[in-house]
Amino acid sequence: MPIKFELTTDRLTRRAGMIIVNEFGNRIELQKSIDTAFGRPGSNRGIKASDYIQTLVDMFIDGALSLEDVRSLEWDEAYKTLIERDAYPSSDAIGDWLRRHGGRDGERCLWDVIAEVLTLSTDTDLTLDIDTTRSSPICVVYPSCLPNAPLEYSMSVFGEVDDGRY
Repeated sequence: MPIKFELTTDRLTRRAGMIIVNEFGNRIELQKSIDTAFGRPGSNRGIKASDYIQTLVDMFIDGALSLEDVRSLEWDEAYKTLIERDAYPSSDAIGDWLRRHGGRDGERCLWDVIAEVLTLSTDTDLTLDIDTTRSSPICVVYPSCLPNAPLEYSMSVFGEVDDGRY
């Protein structure tokens, strides 16, 4: 059976799976929580903390080895279009931001964001279901990880499903 190739002008990306993580963050308004915890940039043209953190998260998921790897995200026009992002901060800007917020204050801000996300209350169910085709799901997040959630929902992170009482 011969293989047939066709020329296309469609934009392609190898980062299609990362779109799910971005969309989940949008749904729980993670950017708003981050920007509230870290405060506004020093100037009216400054880059928001959520842009730096989302860039770092994208880089970690993508397997970046250094801050310079942000360029591979910047060059991926298809991915940027899908997540509705115009640009990424430069590696120098990320390094400067990490130096400014890398101490105890930055850590406190991140814990504030985590606490807010874990106490999140929504009108609809939120599900981040990475792989439940296995007998033991790799990562399933349902509203049960939130206080006062029904126990029939469960949360499993790299292990067996439990009743949410981690």
